[in-house]
Amino acid sequence: MRRTRRSIGNALAVVLLLGACTTAEAARDTSPPAAPSPAAPSPAAPSPAEPSRAEPPLAEPSPAKPESPVAHTSTGDTDARPAARPRFAIAPIRGAIRREIVGTNWHAGCPVGPRELRLLRVTYRGFDGSTKRGPLVMHRGVADEVLGVFRRLYRHRFPIKHIALPPRYRPNRYAYDRIRSVTAGFNCRPVTDGDSWSQHAFGLAVDINPVENPYVRGDGSVLRKAALAYRNRMRARRGMIREGDIVVRSFDRIGWSWGGRWSTIKDYMHFSAGGS
Repeated sequence: MRRTRRSIGNALAVVLLLGACTTAEAARDTSPPAAPSPAAPSPAAPSPAEPSRAEPPLAEPSPAKPESPVAHTSTGDTDARPAARPRFAIAPIRGAIRREIVGTNWHAGCPVGPRELRLLRVTYRGFDGSTKRGPLVMHRGVADEVLGVFRRLYRHRFPIKHIALPPRYRPNRYAYDRIRSVTAGFNCRPVTDGDSWSQHAFGLAVDINPVENPYVRGDGSVLRKAALAYRNRMRARRGMIREGDIVVRSFDRIGWSWGGRWSTIKDYMHFSAGGS
């Protein structure tokens, strides 16, 4: 009897335990789901269509360089090309320049020797609007004042076709049909159409743009065929010298005479200290 009661008690305990488990399971099924805990965001993957690129580092700016001077040249236009600074200098005749003029512009028997001459380095405005440099050989006694004249011509933008040492003088040979218009000073030679020494032989004369400013005889003939077009002085052209212009005024200031004022002939290119 006692065993029967104990068995019934155990069975009831098991039934009660099973009922409690069933009730807990039902309560777990009906409760709302718990909110998920926040997770750290994962890095976004790059788009396959546009792969990421690393930008190159920025280069540091280089220091600015000083601007080179720009020359404002003749003929009314501005030449935008960089040009060397104007240079005007005087030096003795020696070295390479002495070797060049001896036997070409100077020879034994000339009225002055190389020691009495000076080399002038001048800056001038070319016909093409550029800034150029060229040599002039003059007597040492007039070197400073002639240098000042060419400094003024450069400042006032008067165009000069070419400054160089003159070609060798050849007697009884008129090679004046050349179109090369060379502005030059010293040249050991006689006067044109004569036998006495020219002022060029002393380094006391300058010819400027010989083609554009011709030597015109009393009969109207000229030395250079290329200069025929410039015999008419009423028509102003580039490089021509005319009464009252900057060239004539500059040589007037130093007391030099101009061949364009001569009466029997006209030597429009010619300026000299001695008047001939």
